[in-house]
Amino acid sequence: MSSRIVIQHVTGSKANRIEHLTLEGLREITLGRDSTSNIRFDEQGDDAVSRRHASIRIQTEPALAFWIADLGSRNGTRVNDEPVTAEAELLPGDTVELGKGGPRFVFDLQPRPAHFAGRTKVISIGSAAPTRTLDTASIEAAARAAASTSEVAAKTGVGRNTVMHMMADQRQKTNKSWMYILAGVLAVVVLGGGGLYYHTKREAEQVRLAAEERVQEARVAAAAESAAAAAAAASVRTDMGMSPQEVVRRFGNATVLIEASWRLYDSRSGKEVFHRTLLHRGHRVPCYIEGRDGTLTRWLITEDLTQTAIPVAQASRGSGFVISENGFIMTNKHVAAGWMVNYAPPTTNSIVLVFKLDNPTQYREMNLFTQSEYSLKTADMSWWVPSEHGARLYRPDRPSLIEGRPRPLEGRGELEVLFPGNPVSTRASVERISAQVDVAIIKINTQQPLTTVQLATDNVVKVGERVTVLGYPAFSTQTMALVRSHEMGQAATKQQQIPEPTVTDGVVSQISPPRQDRGDVTTIGSMGDVYQLTVPSGAGNSGGPTFNSAGKVIGVFTYGSRFRETTTFAVPIKYGRDLMQVQRTE
Repeated sequence: MSSRIVIQHVTGSKANRIEHLTLEGLREITLGRDSTSNIRFDEQGDDAVSRRHASIRIQTEPALAFWIADLGSRNGTRVNDEPVTAEAELLPGDTVELGKGGPRFVFDLQPRPAHFAGRTKVISIGSAAPTRTLDTASIEAAARAAASTSEVAAKTGVGRNTVMHMMADQRQKTNKSWMYILAGVLAVVVLGGGGLYYHTKREAEQVRLAAEERVQEARVAAAAESAAAAAAAASVRTDMGMSPQEVVRRFGNATVLIEASWRLYDSRSGKEVFHRTLLHRGHRVPCYIEGRDGTLTRWLITEDLTQTAIPVAQASRGSGFVISENGFIMTNKHVAAGWMVNYAPPTTNSIVLVFKLDNPTQYREMNLFTQSEYSLKTADMSWWVPSEHGARLYRPDRPSLIEGRPRPLEGRGELEVLFPGNPVSTRASVERISAQVDVAIIKINTQQPLTTVQLATDNVVKVGERVTVLGYPAFSTQTMALVRSHEMGQAATKQQQIPEPTVTDGVVSQISPPRQDRGDVTTIGSMGDVYQLTVPSGAGNSGGPTFNSAGKVIGVFTYGSRFRETTTFAVPIKYGRDLMQVQRTE
């Protein structure tokens, strides 16, 4: 079983979180606030961390080892409170700090290989017992007493041999006494020196501990000052609100460009649906059929025998924003599933041809935008939702119905998502679609945790408050990349867009309320439940996030007014939150 790297965050925005990295195939772990970092820290909360702060190199031969190096960060890197000035070995159980007072984490392996051992713990040496000093005066007194006793004994009447024997014995005893005295002096010197050594070492240890205590007190004071400064800055931001510059800096990477396309199919036969055309004055003109009651319908067919019909299809671009790290993205319904909203007549100009039902030879020209009969006879067509209303299908060679009642239709679409700064798109799928408003959720598969926006948790929006919108309107300038490839022996150059979100701001100019029943009186806003904004925008911005001054998403940008380009609308985010809930709450 291969080991896994375990990163246990102690302080910082990720405090008490644990991250696991699979060791197999991994050669380096990058640490920083950059979006490409393996261990990524928060842009705002971990401001002591540089974008590319440090890296951990993984050595596999001759034995598994880990080496940490600072990448020229502004505030430095520390391991076990020691600064990293060059590449240093990193052992399981070591504590890494990114910047002085910055986020700390414990590096470990699970399971830990047998050849790894933690660092040796340094144990402070306690104070030695006081050294006992020998009393040399007592030793000399004892020696003199012994000599006096010998002298007294010598004065008694004894023989010469006895005296000689006693003198030799006395000399021997005296020599031994001096040896004892010398040994005592040496013991005093040795023990006194040892006591002085341990006393000095104890005092040095106390000085070191006192210095560390003062350093810790200074750190606490600096942290308190930093927290006070951050609180003051946060108070100022709360009073003044988050600027558009701050919004795009924090959430621009979570705002995506969506390329969408779809086609319409007959649910029963599975065949694609087309709008029949006829060559008229050098142009292909869409055909309509006038029923016996005078109503107009599109001449829709499923057999394009002449290959001249127009597919009931659409290709468009929109915006969206990431709402979860694992790839869920919120956008408009008309971006994700265009067949589920109103479908406009497919014409490049205002001229259409109107045939009488069951009469293939009698037809007339009509201008959709000038003749009053269009608004009277085709009002239902202006609100045609293919997935809900279905359609009557006609024969391809004559204006005759295949079946009297409308047939059910289904849309089949493709979605591609592009992230800021990246020309490579990612395929997405439709996950959930609101039945009430213009909101949908799509999903991409990703192994990288994504930057997300922050949704407002309440529905408090006031007229006059400032808002910021991110998205990809068609009128914005674009950055293009020329990608050169060489595949299968063929060299090619293709042009791809590198998306970057556009920032626009304004205020909430009006709130169109939802339907409200109050007794016998029912009120409803003319535009439905939306926020009216003074944010100028255009096609392509649909589905983008609308932020309030606190940096919270309060709405999904949806469409603009056809009468004034500076009047636009956003769907309240409460509908997006509802769409995220798949299970009822108690």
